[in-house]
Amino acid sequence: MIIITCNKDMRTVPNMYILNLSISDIILLKSVIIDFILSLLVPFGTIFETFCTFSRYWGQFACGLSSYAVAVLSIQRYNMIVNPFYDRVSSQPGWRDAMATICGVWIVAALFSIPSALANLY
Repeated sequence: MIIITCNKDMRTVPNMYILNLSISDIILLKSVIIDFILSLLVPFGTIFETFCTFSRYWGQFACGLSSYAVAVLSIQRYNMIVNPFYDRVSSQPGWRDAMATICGVWIVAALFSIPSALANLY
């Protein structure tokens, strides 16, 4: 992650998606570790219910983030294979376009994770 963010030559479209996947994996790992530790330390009660709501949201968010990013990357690679000359004639997408797409994926993953967090409240 440090190499991709610090080195401008490494800021290619596939590397940006790999960076996004590594960030989503860290979010998922952090959520699993915190779930385990807090389930051992915190007894049942209001704090535990609030924690379960946020824990379910972050787990769903990280899973959605990974799967949506892989889906977007697969669609882009499919378009490159099906229409190879069309993509070569048009402007090549830069890392800023990839970042805009990744931000869109984060927004979609955040919005689609809200129902799983709200399901715990009822």
